[in-house]
Amino acid sequence: MRKEKQSNFANLYWYKNYIKTSVGTILVSSTIFVSNASAQSEGGSNIGIQSREVSQGSDAIVVTGSRISRRDYTATSPIVTVSAEALSKNANAELEASLNKMPQFNAGQTAFSASFNSPGIATLNLRGLGASRNLVLLDGKRLQPATAAVEIDVNTIPSVLIGNIEVITGGASAVYGSDAISGVVNFQLRRDLKGFVGSLRSGVTSRGDGRNTDVSLGGGFNFAEGRGKFIGAVEYYKRDGIYRRDRPFFRSGFNGGGGASSNVTPLGTLITDSSNLPSAAALSGVFARYGYSGSFPGSASYGFNPDGTLFKASGGVVNYRGPGVDSGYSTNAAGSLYYNPDAEQILQSPMERFAAFGRAEFDVGGDITAYAQGQFTYYTTTVNGSGALSISPTNPILPVTNPFIPKDLAAVLASRPRPTADFGITKRFTDILGQRTAKNDTYTYQVIAGLRGKINGGALTWDVYGSHGHTSMTANMYNGAFSLPALEILLRAPDGGASICSGGFNIFGSASVSQSCKDYIRRSLISRTSLTQDVVEGTIQGGLFKLPAGNMRFAAGASYRRNSYAIDPDPALLDNPPLVVASLSMAPTRGSTAVKEIYGELLVPVFADMPGVKSLELDLAGRYSHYDTSGTIWTYKGDVNWAVAGGFALRAGYQRAVRAPNVGELFLGRQAGSVGTNLGSPTSGGGDPCDVRSSYRRGTNASQVRALCLAQGVPASSVDSYILEYNQITAVAQGNKALKPESADTYTAGITWQSPFHSVGLKNLQLSIDYYNIKLKDAIGVIGANTTLYNCFNANNSNPTYSSDNVYCRLVPRYADGSVAEVSQTYLNLGGYQVSGVDGQVNWALNLADAGIASAGKIRIGSVISYLDRFIIRDLPTGPGLNYAGTIRSGIGNLARWRATSTFSYDLEQFGIGARWRYLSGMKDVTAVTTPQNVQPGVSAYSIFDVFGSVTVNKKFKISAGIDNITDRSPEALAGVSGSTDSGTYDPLGRRFYIDLRLNF
Repeated sequence: MRKEKQSNFANLYWYKNYIKTSVGTILVSSTIFVSNASAQSEGGSNIGIQSREVSQGSDAIVVTGSRISRRDYTATSPIVTVSAEALSKNANAELEASLNKMPQFNAGQTAFSASFNSPGIATLNLRGLGASRNLVLLDGKRLQPATAAVEIDVNTIPSVLIGNIEVITGGASAVYGSDAISGVVNFQLRRDLKGFVGSLRSGVTSRGDGRNTDVSLGGGFNFAEGRGKFIGAVEYYKRDGIYRRDRPFFRSGFNGGGGASSNVTPLGTLITDSSNLPSAAALSGVFARYGYSGSFPGSASYGFNPDGTLFKASGGVVNYRGPGVDSGYSTNAAGSLYYNPDAEQILQSPMERFAAFGRAEFDVGGDITAYAQGQFTYYTTTVNGSGALSISPTNPILPVTNPFIPKDLAAVLASRPRPTADFGITKRFTDILGQRTAKNDTYTYQVIAGLRGKINGGALTWDVYGSHGHTSMTANMYNGAFSLPALEILLRAPDGGASICSGGFNIFGSASVSQSCKDYIRRSLISRTSLTQDVVEGTIQGGLFKLPAGNMRFAAGASYRRNSYAIDPDPALLDNPPLVVASLSMAPTRGSTAVKEIYGELLVPVFADMPGVKSLELDLAGRYSHYDTSGTIWTYKGDVNWAVAGGFALRAGYQRAVRAPNVGELFLGRQAGSVGTNLGSPTSGGGDPCDVRSSYRRGTNASQVRALCLAQGVPASSVDSYILEYNQITAVAQGNKALKPESADTYTAGITWQSPFHSVGLKNLQLSIDYYNIKLKDAIGVIGANTTLYNCFNANNSNPTYSSDNVYCRLVPRYADGSVAEVSQTYLNLGGYQVSGVDGQVNWALNLADAGIASAGKIRIGSVISYLDRFIIRDLPTGPGLNYAGTIRSGIGNLARWRATSTFSYDLEQFGIGARWRYLSGMKDVTAVTTPQNVQPGVSAYSIFDVFGSVTVNKKFKISAGIDNITDRSPEALAGVSGSTDSGTYDPLGRRFYIDLRLNF
């Protein structure tokens, strides 16, 4: 005992001097994180906190978040692991769908990202900070990006080869480089695969649609008398599409002008200059012939019935003779006719995917191993837009001489002060050309080749490799696009185009249009995007020297990475505006970025085997990066890991992380479109603030709003009668070469306990409570079109003086008639984010044999709970920060305060059953933060229950099956609007069944 105490005091004296001289300048942050708990061995849910212990005969290992490998490695960053078994217990074969059931993730792009510009990829969104701010790796190496935002399509990885997935929260740029701001998701391949494994997986909804099938075959073997190893896999996946009209929840929104409803209808609406309105007397005369009397002002909206007669479309619908609610038409609370394009919108996009992967390594002698790896993925998906876009109301192209003008319309037009002036209509061309439909084909491949070896019997290890990857995307829009000049030729022709195409082009109501006329204006557009990534990297790691508490270890390396990007749009998209299509114009894009980096990491054992200190270690890392576009960047980290006693462990970490602007943000050519810029209705808090029906024009600051409208360009002659007759505006996206990197300070803190007791009920109990705080500044992004427009008019006190020179107002030019021309969405360094919260986890297992019940199996219970304290967004560096925690908004997703995933399972030797409960707390609508003067209804708490089971027939054959959303829970409606939801947050499909047959041979 005396010798042991003397040794401890000697160690303490040595450390006192050592710390003074060697680490006295290190600031140990106040954060602590997670546990020494076993990742999966006894946990309740196959989701656990990372810690690994290996036998003395095993190789050293590397845990995500560090480049240093060693035995008995407990990670110095907060890591949660997901096993391959846990991934299989889901109706979704897609990896992102399985991971999105974890509370740490918000939905990125999914199967429900079926909008016109969605290429069909699947991305991860850790902590809700965006898919470009978490780094996705495969065995610690970067994957080939799927988009110019350097987002990774996780479904390019054959699932049959995945061993587990490690997820760390918080910055990791010092270890891995740019992009690791919210964390890292590292997919780890199986290394022990020998023989073959096959999987046939199929699922379908309880309504018999949305079928998905996944067929995988993987295998591994040794060759050359064991000097060589190979693993590989092929996978085929197919998913059927589902339309929104196929679900009662979405059909409920077709009535009442809610959800995606628009006053742009397939029937068409008359557009006239506000200074050249038809007379009320003429309109009253027309409607008197229909048998109606009342008020028919020239400023109201008037549409065309299928038979060419007129109907009043606003302020009370009169004489409407068109389709009903089942076709998407309805009247809103203000008495205006609306059309809901969700009736034709895809809910789940159809997809077909083929993937192949292979990895070979060979011992060339001298402790050197050569290796090569390749993967290839092809997938195709079809997406659609919500009906062909309208003819621009600011470009009247219809002459009064058009022979198809109905006689009633002719009488109305003749009553204008300038009766011979051209006029326009706003009309969806869905009935004429069909939906805007695009087929996206994507090819991705990546090849890696390298050498790795050992020095001094393994005391040092090194790895040098090169990687080349390429992604090619082809978007073929074969429906819904048409040439505006070609249409104008037909409409202006004296015979209505009859001499050009059969029958001419009758644009009014639902008149039949011949195929030759459709072909004359229709355009098929093919645009191509390509991305290339090249990486060269070399690393070395191992032990430096022995300290009293253990070996000091290090890792160091250097790398070069280049990303290039190109867009080749269809020639018809180069001019603006020759075409009416989802993207009004698209400029060619070329650009590349390159970075050279060196980094180092040091693991310092400070104390060991002392009272109250089983071990105390510091993990320090730094990285120097030089970008050809951004210049020099430094990133660094400092973690402390303290194993106390009695199963308790504390960890603390601080990391400075960065994300350099990617090729898309820097070089994107001007792209103009209308996707995502639906202003909504003035009667429900949306629309143009200058519209006389809007709440802005009727509020306490109405006079200031009116003055700002005049200053922006709304004519004085019409400012008091101005109505925006459409609710879709053009958003113009563009890159910005002046961008600088965004940076984040990440703090983590936590405490964990792994039961040291040997009693039956306690020996497999694990608990953890973990805190994270991510502060991001100079965030790269765009200000949303709606936010820009409403902030110009002082939403959230963003323009208190109602100045037209306000930063938001400068992004919203107007046409001569006062209508919004476009909203600029150039990439900018904006304000930033501050995200903080707490994760809790409990895992417990009970082997019933230990309780004296022989051959009775094992019970596992696990729960992961996440609490979001703050999600503050600052649009501008000097602007106010708004806390969105506890809110939800369409297109962004949920920021629920509480999220939890809990799992129960019972397993016998050949049989297992289980259940999962997914919970989201209730949330306020985002308007509670953005427009507190006009708050919309929030959503209630939401629970989904899943069940699953498996039967192991023998060592070679296993059957698994399950039901997701067993209660067929419908999604929550956003802002109280029927049929409007967030399909990434809530389950839009309902009850689903799946079966998985797995064969080992």
